[in-house]
Amino acid sequence: MNTVIAVYAKGQPPRYPKIDAYIFDTANPEYAKVLAAHGVAAASMASKSDTMFDPPTRYATGLLGMNERVEGGAFRPLLGEDNAAAVAAVQKAAWKDFPYPALLVFGHGPEDAQSRTGVMGHIRMGIAASMFRRGLAPFIVVSGGNVHPNRTPFNEAVEMKRVLIEQHGIPADRILMEPHARHTTTNLRNCARLLLAAGFPADRPSLIVSDHMTIKYIASPLLAQRSLAEMGVKPGKIAPGPDQFTVLFTPDPVAFHVEPLDPLDP
Repeated sequence: MNTVIAVYAKGQPPRYPKIDAYIFDTANPEYAKVLAAHGVAAASMASKSDTMFDPPTRYATGLLGMNERVEGGAFRPLLGEDNAAAVAAVQKAAWKDFPYPALLVFGHGPEDAQSRTGVMGHIRMGIAASMFRRGLAPFIVVSGGNVHPNRTPFNEAVEMKRVLIEQHGIPADRILMEPHARHTTTNLRNCARLLLAAGFPADRPSLIVSDHMTIKYIASPLLAQRSLAEMGVKPGKIAPGPDQFTVLFTPDPVAFHVEPLDPLDP
């Protein structure tokens, strides 16, 4: 809550200002009136049943709403709604028939307002679709939120699922969406959470599938260091994959650690 108030009320820059910042000019005197109106409105919602945490929570969530930063609450419950059919299929999967439980594909956001997914995303999906048709795994997990360009209405996971179905013929019940990640670090963490929560085998590695350049970064010590610095955990074990487009990823339950300093995707 302190982070939300510091960023979205006081105007302090977030960790990634380009995609996570407030939408108002906090130096404009009119903004003080906006905050005053929000404070009075939030205070009027108090009730006798409130705990000490309810008023600041109400104020902070209101700030997120005012700044149109509520994507973290979308697509809940994650194992239901759009993922329900695929989660049901997971429970019936014949894991022994496949080398890997899942192919994990991380999104690439465009920088223009018209495109629904970035060019590298199309390349990664093409590679993953080919691997799926060759029987390497029974499921594809697509990961990415509403990230680029700033405040885009397009969700990376939603758009990747659409492309995989419409352009590559992948069955909808073989695709799981992780629609919240905003960075490669949280792609890893959120995929680990989804794999474990949905019932994928916890003792077998899945394949992260990417282009031949990005996969080197995913396997690098730099990303592991970023994960520890920004999330406090390494969400799984990464090891070399069978080719230039993949690395092995075994999820770790520490991925369920909540990062309070990242309110858009904790």
